[in-house]
Amino acid sequence: MKKIFLIIMILIASFILNGCASRNFSFNDARTVQIGDSKDIVIQKMGSKPYFIQSEQMDGKNIVKYIYVSVNGLTGASKSLSFILKDNKVIEIPHIPDEFQD
Repeated sequence: MKKIFLIIMILIASFILNGCASRNFSFNDARTVQIGDSKDIVIQKMGSKPYFIQSEQMDGKNIVKYIYVSVNGLTGASKSLSFILKDNKVIEIPHIPDEFQD
């Protein structure tokens, strides 16, 4: 009985940590994001806000990187990608190889 309780507690803890450490996303959803999409459309297509937003300068203009990270708390497997936005519109999307499936 103690063993079952311990396994259940480990599973619960890993699910909680997984939710805190990342934002789950699918590569199939990411493939739907297109150049020119607004930041709101990116969030809608990806199913959540980005895990991290980074602002920097490019050619004297402010750009924003929407960075998505997903970590499997049970296996430790992770995936990440980012979209670059300028003036709240996507200007660069990542290349996602066909073999990257969800």
